[in-house]
Amino acid sequence: MMNRNFLSKDATMKNLNYTRIAALAGLAFSALVTGCHPIIHGEQFIDKNEVTSIGKFNQAQSAVGAKEDAMLYDQNFHGSELNSLGEGKLDLIVKGTTAGDPVYVYLNMPHDQVAARQAAVTAYLKTEGVADTSIIVAEGPNTNPSTPTAYNIGAVYKGDGGSFNGSAAAETSDAAAGAGAPGGGGH
Repeated sequence: MMNRNFLSKDATMKNLNYTRIAALAGLAFSALVTGCHPIIHGEQFIDKNEVTSIGKFNQAQSAVGAKEDAMLYDQNFHGSELNSLGEGKLDLIVKGTTAGDPVYVYLNMPHDQVAARQAAVTAYLKTEGVADTSIIVAEGPNTNPSTPTAYNIGAVYKGDGGSFNGSAAAETSDAAAGAGAPGGGGH
């Protein structure tokens, strides 16, 4: 007795060919719909040297922070010469200083190392185009920093109708400028 559930060899091959044709047609349709280019969902790998808006923002914030701090330490020098860390910090201090304003640098290190390192700082700033009359290098820590961030950060982003827009930043910075040393609390 023969089982009727089995198809003949010819019928099986015919069904297999239809399946292959349907699969190839599906692949061809998918290629036409999506195109031959890869689908990118926001993933972009940019060149590490390309200037980006985030990079500009980070550079501006670093420059302002370096100018506010304005201190060089032992780790910024190799002997009496500036190392790359010290040169980078001075570059940021210069970028953060408004054109025409003096460039303040504080050498926060033991007294016996200050004289030689002061000469290195002055020489470097001159090579960066800072006028000799605009260079002020002092010994010791910077005693004129503006208000620490911790005091103001909570007030900067106040909720405005459920939206945090940072509009309080201007009020906070105006208040800090009025509360500091003469001329706005900084240098």
